[in-house]
Amino acid sequence: MGFIWYIIIGIVAGFLAGKIMRGGGFVFDNCSLETLMEVISRWYDKKIMFEDEDIKTIRFTGDIDRYGSIIPILKAIQRVTHLKMDVEGEAIIIRRE
Repeated sequence: MGFIWYIIIGIVAGFLAGKIMRGGGFVFDNCSLETLMEVISRWYDKKIMFEDEDIKTIRFTGDIDRYGSIIPILKAIQRVTHLKMDVEGEAIIIRRE
């Protein structure tokens, strides 16, 4: 089964992999970082770039409020994954620290 990263972020996301919860947020249940970032990509109109393919498989369970700034969400993901996420123009680049 592997490790499941649990994050609760009180900020943004989107509509792809989550179930809508009361209050306008989304719930993610054992979804991959790739799926989570697809939601963020669609909601914020950003392109996601992974430097390593294996990063995409990190798993998440948690909930996200979809009506906030992208920066606190990325910082929360960075804290639990120990990855570096940089916003460069229209792209979010994800790499190992």
